[in-house]
Amino acid sequence: MFSFALILSNFNLDGGMTVNNVKVRTGSDSTIIKKIIEHHLAAFKENDLDAIITDYSEKSIIFKPNKTYHGLQEIRDFFKEVFINYPKNGTTIILDKLIAEANVGYIIWHGETPGQTISFSTSTYIIEDGKILRHTIGRVVKNKE
Repeated sequence: MFSFALILSNFNLDGGMTVNNVKVRTGSDSTIIKKIIEHHLAAFKENDLDAIITDYSEKSIIFKPNKTYHGLQEIRDFFKEVFINYPKNGTTIILDKLIAEANVGYIIWHGETPGQTISFSTSTYIIEDGKILRHTIGRVVKNKE
């Protein structure tokens, strides 16, 4: 069994996480974007539904290839399901890149859960008024046998 670890380097997130390749344009907007993404990743690592929901607003939308999630209730339901498949004590995520510029954050990562190998995953975050307004998710996943 895997233990959950979000592996990053070059800067620390809550819980001692680090990132391999970080690019943050100087300026207050980019710094705020980076902090929101750091909070989001730390909440994800801990499977903390209440904390992760604070990153979104009622106007937020998550886009996946097969579905979109609108508003806080649908986003909450989405993360409830995600946390079942990405348990805190059974998931390893390696963050390969984090870029924050203007009001956009972008991450690339890969990892494993008890049931899946994720060879590539990417998310783009558009931030407005300190909340994730739009969040896109794309990944390549193979189920374990």
